[in-house]
Amino acid sequence: MPRRLFVVEGADQGRYYALPEEGAVIIGSSERHCDIVLNDLYAARAHCEIAVQGGKAIVTDLSTPTGTLVNKQKIERHELAWNDVIRVGNTHLRFEEGEVPAGETIQPRVRPDPDAVPEVPREKLAKLSGCKLGHYQLGEVIGVGHFGTVFKARDLKKEADVALKVLGPEFPANDAEMNRFVLVVKPMLAVRHPHLVTVLGAGRSHNYMWIARELVVGENAADLIARHRKQKRIDWRIGYRLAVHVGRALDFAARHHWSHLNLTPANILIAADGTARLNDLMMHKALGGSVLDQAVRKQKERAEAAWLAPEQTEPGAYVDDLADQHRLGAIVYAVLTGRLPFEDDDPEHLRRRIRGEFPDKPTRHQKSIPIELQAVVLRLLAKHPEERYANPAQMLAELAAVGKANRL
Repeated sequence: MPRRLFVVEGADQGRYYALPEEGAVIIGSSERHCDIVLNDLYAARAHCEIAVQGGKAIVTDLSTPTGTLVNKQKIERHELAWNDVIRVGNTHLRFEEGEVPAGETIQPRVRPDPDAVPEVPREKLAKLSGCKLGHYQLGEVIGVGHFGTVFKARDLKKEADVALKVLGPEFPANDAEMNRFVLVVKPMLAVRHPHLVTVLGAGRSHNYMWIARELVVGENAADLIARHRKQKRIDWRIGYRLAVHVGRALDFAARHHWSHLNLTPANILIAADGTARLNDLMMHKALGGSVLDQAVRKQKERAEAAWLAPEQTEPGAYVDDLADQHRLGAIVYAVLTGRLPFEDDDPEHLRRRIRGEFPDKPTRHQKSIPIELQAVVLRLLAKHPEERYANPAQMLAELAAVGKANRL
């Protein structure tokens, strides 16, 4: 609906000034400083600002000596209602709706909103770098996933850096998706564990959903595996430590009846001190079945096929948190050997191999791996869920024995 200002009293009486659909204009007497210039000796050079955003029009006094009045009351900041009268110097402007009379409109210059955020598709979310979402200033891109893009961002309230994940604009598609997201994410805000990435907040700004998490400076397990692929000798203690750390995170999750079900190397962040942290816990439940999930599912399954548990390769099969054990086993195998348990360029062939074949023993590729650690990894990679550990605590107990035997 068009908005306009009509001068009911003053030197410019009878003039109309159109307001933008979105944006801000400054009213005053200076052509250099203002977008709406009044012929009023009593108006300050830059007297007040009217910002239009999200269907609201807000007038703000710019700290002028005489002040800005709305309906004869001095204001600092005021949300305008239809037919409110703004006094600037000796000029009275009425805030109106309706069509602007032809030939009687003076179009003001419109300054771009400094907080404006462009509308971009999921594939181009990197363009939001430099924008502000809520009280977060987006910086460089530090990760790109299937559901969205992760930025290093500055929390302007706490003056701290965070990792801010911006989801694709397809989400949420409806109230049901939003409600499910809130129900899942809200409990995560209170979770603190040394091997889980802390969720600091979540919200929606400029039609983008975002999740703020602690910023882990270091690398992820995918970087680690890529580096180990190029090495002839690999220190097995790195894989051991990762198994223990992620195992502790899974044990904590299991005690709260939570699961991950999308464990990949990219979801394991490794800080500079070697501490591994599991990221994206419960995101499968927060986003699963959404329009966004359906849009990326095929691409996501192809990219992450190597980490699937056997039961996840069969449509309709029952899947629970025991799938997390298998996926952890595949990741630890790759960290220990620099090789994936199974590799195949054909996605369907790869799925069949995961279901029906057994991987090489890790010691075939790295002889220094303790036999006891190898046994843990191969049990994690068992084809049938019931052949894995009943819970992560059992796995941690066996890993503790490996550590004790090797004086770790």
